[in-house]
Amino acid sequence: MTKVYDALRRAEETRAQRQENDTESEAKTHTLSDLFTAPKTETASAPATPDASAAAAPEAAPAPAATPTGGELDRLREIVFGSQISDFDTAVAGLEAKLAHEEEQVKLEMEKLEKRLEERLVEIDTRTTRGQTELRDQILKMSNELCEMITTRGDHVLKIANEGLADLRQRKLDEGQFTGLLRKLASEIETKSKAA
Repeated sequence: MTKVYDALRRAEETRAQRQENDTESEAKTHTLSDLFTAPKTETASAPATPDASAAAAPEAAPAPAATPTGGELDRLREIVFGSQISDFDTAVAGLEAKLAHEEEQVKLEMEKLEKRLEERLVEIDTRTTRGQTELRDQILKMSNELCEMITTRGDHVLKIANEGLADLRQRKLDEGQFTGLLRKLASEIETKSKAA
């Protein structure tokens, strides 16, 4: 990303420099144009005689200055600056072409990065969905196994409790029968003791 920002910053600096150079070039051209078209001022003192001033009057009124046309300005630039202007124009055109190329490269790189980012997001989303599905399946499986284990152990505990309860009932019946037997025996002993 820093390469992109650097390229954009350089492009902006180049544009600013170019505008600055164009402004300076225009100012110099106007200055030269003004030099060649400026009205001539009279440097001699005023004539002493009225006849001479009448003869000089038509000369004193300057002719209207002609504004140079585009072709004349180009010719003046060529005379004053020579090949520097064309070298500068060539350099600026080269920079503009390079800048356009760099801009296109940045656009292509950004598109590639955007595409890779989208692919990565889809991959992450797929992995997340797959992971959630696997986790849900594992939790469901563990829940089923736990329910089965609780049911099995519950049945086992219930069986042991029922067996213990049955054993206790059996013992209770045995004790009841034993008590009944003892009472019957005591009653018989009592009956025999009374009879004897």
